[in-house]
Amino acid sequence: MTRRLHLHIGPRKSGTTFLQQALISNARALRTEGLLYPTPGRSLRQRLLGAPRFLNHEKELLAACTSEASSTPKWLAHALAATSGDIILSGEAIAACSPAELDHLTAYLGAGELNVIITARSLEAVIPSSWQQHIRNGRTASLEAFVEDIARRHDQRLLAPLTWATEPTQGFWLANDHAALAERWIARGAQVSVVTVPAGSAPADTLWQRFLRALGLSNAAIEAFTIPNMQPVHVGLTAPEALTLREIIWQLECGGIDRSERSLWARRLVKDVFRGRPQHGTALQLTGTELHRARQWAADDSAQLAKLVEDAQISLYGDLADLTPGEIVMEIDQAQLSRQITDLGGRCIAYLQGARS
Repeated sequence: MTRRLHLHIGPRKSGTTFLQQALISNARALRTEGLLYPTPGRSLRQRLLGAPRFLNHEKELLAACTSEASSTPKWLAHALAATSGDIILSGEAIAACSPAELDHLTAYLGAGELNVIITARSLEAVIPSSWQQHIRNGRTASLEAFVEDIARRHDQRLLAPLTWATEPTQGFWLANDHAALAERWIARGAQVSVVTVPAGSAPADTLWQRFLRALGLSNAAIEAFTIPNMQPVHVGLTAPEALTLREIIWQLECGGIDRSERSLWARRLVKDVFRGRPQHGTALQLTGTELHRARQWAADDSAQLAKLVEDAQISLYGDLADLTPGEIVMEIDQAQLSRQITDLGGRCIAYLQGARS
């Protein structure tokens, strides 16, 4: 049985891919410290086909969340059974699992000691990032409608505080109410570590160092770890890019294109039209009512997390101020934004016409 298991559960949009890449790149240094980040070997066929490099254990952990534990890939079960040292597993989708699914998962893992690591990021950053991913997946709701839906589900939680966590549509709040997420794991006997994603212009290695401390490593040991020169896996869209893409996806929907095909076109437009341009435009950000809501939700969450820290129920690595940065929102030049959208829209239409001709 694993002596101690560190389970990094995300949630999404909290630096998870970056951390997973860093874990793989520092596998040797981790082993020196008695930590294993298990990875499956790729078959010859996968290598020949150029299958993407393994990053996380999301698929395996989600399988273990079901009542059919036998569906979990055998390589992970073997790693858990064969390793007497400490193991690190990472899967960001686990943050949105229901209490019943967590019961199945903890039973499957069977760790002597479970340290659940939550990487928490400001909702001011998470919501725009989640919305643009929503658009890239072929959906068409505006940013305002997207936040309104989040607000509606937030209110549903207040009306049904004892049952909301079992509602399948509550994925956003299951993952992003960090205090409630921590409490669900505490109730299952886990130690919980919260690592805040630094806001603003913090050094690139700040999140990585905080994460390593959550693994129980000393400052002296951390010096042996590096951050490789990694290319971003998920490149965010700027305001003109996201707004243009949403309009194009909406037009495709009006033309009878189903969501799976819209998602394919979205990926092609991002890769072939948006990338490689010298100027991408201003960052996508919340304003007005949407910003006020996000800041209020974050303040409530931070207050609950602070109480958990004060009561010694969770360990904090970072600063809760990262979750409520309160930075001044930059004024957007609406005329310039309109010009950028018009230019990008023309490029997208020309690309679609050429690709479909």
